[in-house]
Amino acid sequence: VDQYTMAKNTRDAHFRKVRVEDFDEDNFQDEADSIDFSDAVSQRAATVRKLLSAGNKEEALKAALQDPPQACSDESIKAKNADTVMEALTSFKTAEIQKAVHTL
Repeated sequence: VDQYTMAKNTRDAHFRKVRVEDFDEDNFQDEADSIDFSDAVSQRAATVRKLLSAGNKEEALKAALQDPPQACSDESIKAKNADTVMEALTSFKTAEIQKAVHTL
């Protein structure tokens, strides 16, 4: 005969050990990654400014382009990184840019 029977109340969630609603993509927010990316971008910006003030434009450009926050979902962090790259690029004269790019 019928060995398996369904529960009468299928809306009962007491059998769950994990709340699957917590893992829904719409509810998921990974703020730890944003904090890590923010710290890295801030440190990179400080390094670039230090190199630029020392007159080392090529090293500043290399530092600005190193390890971009591509996996970060926070657009403000990406914008801050882009500003750092632009700060390094705008320190060059137009005639110097090609030489600097070739040194990368």
